[in-house]
Amino acid sequence: MTSSAPPAVKRGSWVRFLPLLIVFVVCGFTSCFAITLAAQGEITISTGSAPDQVLRIWLVMEARQRGIGISRGSAVFASENAVAVTTTVDYLLWQGEGEATEYCLFYLRTDAQSEWVLTENRLSPCTSP
Repeated sequence: MTSSAPPAVKRGSWVRFLPLLIVFVVCGFTSCFAITLAAQGEITISTGSAPDQVLRIWLVMEARQRGIGISRGSAVFASENAVAVTTTVDYLLWQGEGEATEYCLFYLRTDAQSEWVLTENRLSPCTSP
């Protein structure tokens, strides 16, 4: 009687499917991103605890401009009751032109439990208030 052993599986055989898996995952995330953007018009992701400290991606659908806008807010300096948020706005347009810009928002609050109040809006990078 001869016993037949199951065929040996090469240890590295799954490695050749790794690029295909990566392409599949990237295509899946890209299509989900595009569908969400088309359905909602914008995607907003909070990047910190300061007000307006978000990553925002939106569709630009103007009469003479078409494309995607991207804004990134970051806290430049902060204390317990004051914060300055610099927002950088860029455009990826396939029709028309859009000028990148940066502006600064200053917020104050009386104590840690109160709401942030916008005190100043500058069309320039943040410097000390």
